[in-house]
Amino acid sequence: MNHYQTPKLVLLILSIGLFSPIAAEPDNTDLEADPVEQRYQQVKKGVQSIADWLDNLFLDERTESESAWSRLIVRFDSQVIEGEGTDFDIKLRGKVILPNLDRRVQLMFDDDSDELENKPGNDNESSSTIRFLLSDSQRERLYAGVGFRGGLTNPRFYTRFQYRYHKHVDNDLYRFRPTIIWDSRDGWQAYLRFAYEKEISDTLFFRTSATPKIEEEKRGWRYSHNFTLYKQMSTHRYLSLQWLNNIESHPNIHLDGSYLRLRMRREIWKNRLFVEAGPGVRIVDEHDHNLQYEFFARLELLFSKDIH
Repeated sequence: MNHYQTPKLVLLILSIGLFSPIAAEPDNTDLEADPVEQRYQQVKKGVQSIADWLDNLFLDERTESESAWSRLIVRFDSQVIEGEGTDFDIKLRGKVILPNLDRRVQLMFDDDSDELENKPGNDNESSSTIRFLLSDSQRERLYAGVGFRGGLTNPRFYTRFQYRYHKHVDNDLYRFRPTIIWDSRDGWQAYLRFAYEKEISDTLFFRTSATPKIEEEKRGWRYSHNFTLYKQMSTHRYLSLQWLNNIESHPNIHLDGSYLRLRMRREIWKNRLFVEAGPGVRIVDEHDHNLQYEFFARLELLFSKDIH
């Protein structure tokens, strides 16, 4: 990430946009004029529907990975960390479904953010992948992909195999996703993500995920565990409280970092423009587990197109 003075102004503008009257919600009594409200009314019941709705609102990579349409996400992030200054970053992520191939061949480009539960503020390498949908059913999917990662500075070839399974039981949802990657520089990597999601009430939703990971070129293992509680403030606005922990086993088992973050996220324009902001605290190994304060802001613009 590059350091600038201007991100401080970006943080202020995004925070004002999150709560300002300019971003006021449309009149929900006119459902024909509000497609977002229409979609919400259709899916607001059931843990699977709410989980999918949250994934869509937060532009989660799972929605992008499994949707039947092409989409592109432009993300502007700005973060202030006590003692480390201000970071500003622009990222591009998306999927293009190649025509005349029954939606089973896709061009993916992203920042590898799905490989494990990321430490907030960490850089991720860009990648471009041709992905093949080998098997697809209501509960299961199997993908295989080949591509390049590392951008122009460190290009290298990699392959990926990923399996996804989910099961809905009453108000509980279980997701299981093992992934194997071979990288021409780093060798084999394997990780397993298990997620549990529960509808607590009409306005509260809980999600937790556990992600162990092993890598050929690194000693020991890494483990991340994420807890998130979502509070629906309105159809277009959510409040989330997240606690993320990263553990490493080398040279001994230790807490590499722990992060507590409060975020307000709002859709401010036709399910295309989103703003998110909020404070947080962290303790990380590289700073001797001293408490650090942070503030984060994000602006996301979504472009999507159905492929018939």
